[in-house]
Amino acid sequence: MRKSDTRPGTKAGGPFGLLPRYGQPLYAWSYHHLAARVETTTYLLWGLGLVLLLVLWTTRSVMWLVGAALFFFVTLGGYFLPYTYTLTDRGVVVQSLIHRDFIPWTRVKSFTVYPDGLQLSFSPANLRGALIRGAFLFWGETQNEAVEIVRQHVPVEIPASELSRRRK
Repeated sequence: MRKSDTRPGTKAGGPFGLLPRYGQPLYAWSYHHLAARVETTTYLLWGLGLVLLLVLWTTRSVMWLVGAALFFFVTLGGYFLPYTYTLTDRGVVVQSLIHRDFIPWTRVKSFTVYPDGLQLSFSPANLRGALIRGAFLFWGETQNEAVEIVRQHVPVEIPASELSRRRK
């Protein structure tokens, strides 16, 4: 798939050639934390650079430096790699270069719209585990069309203000 096909508002196709079992793609967009959060990325890269420099200085070994760099890349891979979200008629496909996850609409019990993304919850009764047992879809400029597609497939929308009252 061409890079231009993963822009917000893409109607056809799917990133990295979606398999037919995921259903017909309805809407797709990409989100990259590294590019979207410039100030945070700057602090993160400076901090990682200092830590890696400290590892090299204390161990005087390139192997330890490479090991530490690999460790940080693996643990922060969700931040460094772009994610592509595809809403299909059967569910949601969340994928990066090393990971692909499919969430069927039947598994999603409710959703909540936030300014920076969309929370899909697998159990509306368990509010404590909503972030752990759910999926959060980040968006850049896309919001309206993605929310409308989710509303068609998920029966319950929980306003963010109600969640904050329930958690207190």
